[in-house]
Amino acid sequence: MFKFLSLKQIYVIVFLSLIFWAFFAFYTMNQLIASQEKYANLINISGKQRMLSQKTTLMVKRYLETQDKKLFIHSMELHSLMENDHNYILKNLTSQEIKSIYYNEPYLLDKKLQLYFSLLDSFHKKPTKNLANQIESYSFDLLPKLNDAVYAFEKEANEKIVILKEREMFILIGTLLTIILEALLIVLPSLKKIKHKEDELLQKNITLEEEIKKEIEIVRKQEQILAKNSKLTAMGEMIENIAHQWRQPLSIIATSATALQFKNEINPVSTNEINQTCIKINENAQYLSNTIENFRQYLKGDSIPVRFDMKNNSNKFIKFVEKSIEKYHIQVILDLHEDIKVNGYPNELIECFINIFNNSKDIFLEKNYSHDNRFIFISQKVIENKIIITFKDNAGGMPTEVLPRVFEPYFTTKHQTKGTGLGLSITYNLIVNGMNGSIEVENVEFT
Repeated sequence: MFKFLSLKQIYVIVFLSLIFWAFFAFYTMNQLIASQEKYANLINISGKQRMLSQKTTLMVKRYLETQDKKLFIHSMELHSLMENDHNYILKNLTSQEIKSIYYNEPYLLDKKLQLYFSLLDSFHKKPTKNLANQIESYSFDLLPKLNDAVYAFEKEANEKIVILKEREMFILIGTLLTIILEALLIVLPSLKKIKHKEDELLQKNITLEEEIKKEIEIVRKQEQILAKNSKLTAMGEMIENIAHQWRQPLSIIATSATALQFKNEINPVSTNEINQTCIKINENAQYLSNTIENFRQYLKGDSIPVRFDMKNNSNKFIKFVEKSIEKYHIQVILDLHEDIKVNGYPNELIECFINIFNNSKDIFLEKNYSHDNRFIFISQKVIENKIIITFKDNAGGMPTEVLPRVFEPYFTTKHQTKGTGLGLSITYNLIVNGMNGSIEVENVEFT
């Protein structure tokens, strides 16, 4: 079939085929990751809509009962957040089926949400019991329709995964066929040619047999050297690839965990779904664990409190964020005292430090601070038998109205696609509940 082609031409064809399958596989995986990120956002936000509608209604009812202005203001904030989320969903509707849920009979979800928002606007202008009852009624009516929207997004995400998995199988089969063709059309003919040459040499001069054996031994040793060099090169490439591929399993872990968390907050998820998500997370966590053993203890966490040195623990934290410090040109100024010991969970405390560090880093980037004007000061000292740890940056502080809420779960000043609002809440729980400490935040001026 390929007799009219030279061995070189066949090699080029097979090589180009392998390149094609590699790019096709890369494109498919990128599609899968992008698709999952988009659907995860839509499922999370649409699921959050259900919770917000119920919570807003509760704030309205409680305000009428207590006349507490904080409840009134909070209901306005929830209303604004719900409208923003709704607008985000409308801009990212993914199919005609989902559009019909929002725009067509019998759902008309967009129209009913707009009516719900209108009732909230009227209530916030002039609160009355009648409006509150209407809001409550609309809220109950909206809940099953919002459920339908979430289920539609989930169904479409699953269908997308099935299609991409079928494409993965197609890629696998195509790649295997290409490799088989390479073996049949390149490797075997090459081996036959080598054998034929050896036979010709043996036939020409039997007396050269020993010399040929010597040459073969030399060639064998050279091949061993080349094989070792090849293995070393392959190991280097493998390490680089592993570093590049961390992004995918981390993305899968974050997406799976976030999706499961939001689903469980709204409606208890099934045991099967929890098991499947846990299996997926465990598979990717094991992959990461196998590629970088140095982080094993940190990923494992602490099960029992231990006595540890604060300075050593802080230096470990600096090691973990060292690349971010270099990449984003942040100057970290340390004031660490010797021999400060504490009982607690050293790895969890490092996680708290990382959360606080990331908040400062994000503000530097958001406000576009110059590279030579990004400072974080970290100090540790003992005052009246209490260990005081201070993080301080020159990022301009926080708005006064934000300060009382920074440790609330899901509270964030970032867009929902950039911030979860959980970092400082987790930090608060680890320090207060896990280590019996306290944590405070304030704006101060310093030079």
